[in-house]
Amino acid sequence: MNTAPLRVAIVDDNAEFRGVMVKAMRKQGFAVEEYDAGEPFVEGFAPGRLDLILVDLVMPGIDGIEVIRRVKKNDPTVVAIVVSAHGSAETIVEAIKEGAFDFLTKPFRLDELRVLLEKALRQVERNRELASIRGDLSRDRFCGMIGRSAAMRRVFELTDRIARRDVTVLVTGASGTGKELLARAIHNLSPRRTGPFMAVNCGAIPDTLIDAELFGHEKGSFTGANASREGIIRAADGGTLFLDEIGDLPLPTQLRLLRFLQEKEIRPVGSDTTHTVDVRVVSATNRDLEDMVRRERFRDDLFYRLSVVPVQVPTLAARRDDIPLLVTYFVEKAGKKYRIAPPRIEGAAMDQLIVYDWPGNVRELENVMERLVILATGGIIRARDLPRQIASHEATLAGIDLPAGLTLDELERRYIERTIEEAGGNRTRAAEILGIDRRTIQRKLRAWDDDEA
Repeated sequence: MNTAPLRVAIVDDNAEFRGVMVKAMRKQGFAVEEYDAGEPFVEGFAPGRLDLILVDLVMPGIDGIEVIRRVKKNDPTVVAIVVSAHGSAETIVEAIKEGAFDFLTKPFRLDELRVLLEKALRQVERNRELASIRGDLSRDRFCGMIGRSAAMRRVFELTDRIARRDVTVLVTGASGTGKELLARAIHNLSPRRTGPFMAVNCGAIPDTLIDAELFGHEKGSFTGANASREGIIRAADGGTLFLDEIGDLPLPTQLRLLRFLQEKEIRPVGSDTTHTVDVRVVSATNRDLEDMVRRERFRDDLFYRLSVVPVQVPTLAARRDDIPLLVTYFVEKAGKKYRIAPPRIEGAAMDQLIVYDWPGNVRELENVMERLVILATGGIIRARDLPRQIASHEATLAGIDLPAGLTLDELERRYIERTIEEAGGNRTRAAEILGIDRRTIQRKLRAWDDDEA
C-alpha cells in the first residue's frame, strides 16, 4: 500500500463537527484540510491534490451533491463520503450516482467512521492503480492494440520489425484475439499505408463464389454474374490484402492463390486476360494449418508461401497482466459510446475478471464490459454484477496447487500441465481447450524443461 498519508478534506458548515473530525483524523495520521462551505473548496480544488473528501449534504450555497459532481468531474480518483443528518433514500441514491463512495448519517460513532475509512483507503489504493493504468494506456498502445505483458510486447516488436519489409505474414491465434488488428498494424506501419487495406473472411464466402470474389469475373461467366467485377485482389492493388480464416479456402482456390503469389498475376473467372497486381498478403487463421497439411486439407506449398513470417497472437488467458488495462479501456470506450459516466470497478470484480479464462478472448471481454457499463447501478461495477459464468468462476484453476508468490509464468505452466493431464495427455486436445495451437504447448514445455536442465 502507498505509504504517503491519506490527503483528506472536510467540507462542512458546522465548526464543532469539523473540529472533532480534524482531531480524530489527524490522530490517525491523515493530512487534513477543512472548509466551511462548498464554494471555496470547489474553487480551490486541483486534481491530484486530495484522496478523500467528507462533505456535508446540506450547506449554504452549493450542496454536497454539487460539490461531489464538480470534484469527480475534475478528478475521478477522489473518494467522496457524504456525512449528513439530512439524508433520505432518494438523496443517498443521487449522491452515489454522482460518484459518492458511501454515506454516514450524523450522529455516528468514531468506530463507524474508522471502519468506513478503512474501506475508503482500499478504494483510494484501487483508484491510484486505475489512474496508473490509464497512464499506461497511452504508453501501452500499439497501432490500436493494447498490452504491456511480455507476450504482447514480443508481438509488437516483431510486428514493428516485419511491417516495413514486403513479406507475406501468417497471423495465428484463437478467435477474438485481435488478428485483424495486427494485420492492420502491419499495413499502417508499411510503405503501403497509403494504399488500400482489403479484408476478406474466406470462411464467410460459399465455395462456389470464392474464386469470383477474390479474382473477379466476367459478365455471364456463371449464373447470377450480371456484370463484370474486378475482384478483391485487384481492388487491393498497391496495398495490403488480408485473408482471414485462410484455412477455410477450398483446395482449388488454394491452387489459384498459390499461382497468384508466385506470378503476381490473376485471371478473372470466365476471362482469357491476365492482370498484374501488386499486393502484400497477410493471412490469418485460428486453425492448425500444419496439421491440415499433414491431413492433405491444405496445400503444403501454399502454407510455406503464406508463412514466410509467422506471428502468433496469445490468448487473453496467456496475458492476464493486460486485463486491467483492457478493462479500463473498454469501460471508457463504452461510456463514450453510450454517453454514460464510466463506472468505477470494485476490486473484487476486477479480481474475478483477471482470473476468468476468457474463451472468447479480447472480443468477449469487450462485449462483457460494454454490457456491464450499460447495466451498472450507482456508478459501480461490483462482483455480483458480473455474468454468472465469470462471477461463479473459481478459476478453472481450482484443484491446482497455487501457493502464494507464484509468477504468471509459473501459473501458466501449472495451468497448461493440468489441462494436458485432464485431456488424458493429448496435447492437441489440450491446445484446443486452451485456445492455442499445439506447437505453442510443445515450445513452452521444451523451454520449461530447458530451464530445469
